[in-house]
Amino acid sequence: MIRTALRRRRHAKNPDAVWVEGATGRCAVADISDFRQFQLVGPSAEVWNRIDGFASDDEVVRAVLACYPGHPATAYAECGAFIETMTDLGLLVHQPGSDRGEPDDMDRRPREGLVAQPAQEGTVT
Repeated sequence: MIRTALRRRRHAKNPDAVWVEGATGRCAVADISDFRQFQLVGPSAEVWNRIDGFASDDEVVRAVLACYPGHPATAYAECGAFIETMTDLGLLVHQPGSDRGEPDDMDRRPREGLVAQPAQEGTVT
């Protein structure tokens, strides 16, 4: 049941949250609206870094499991609870209008590693 719920839900970072990545597996998050600060370490930092508004929560958990395979039986419950806690704190925002059963928005996701092709001479793009 938890996994099914995570599969459909999507979250994004609140625009009032700023963060900086530190050493591998660490990041600091601050809410600029009230100056609360949080330090995330290990899997929690990985969850934070993977939430992009496009990946479902299920996709985020699977990516975290690839990095931290030690506790697959509890990973969905723990990551789901972390996402809900960060949402309750106002650092993440649930995007109900973007919830989907499958990642069918691949054409709108940010693409890494693509190189823009130069326009042909005399054309406007």
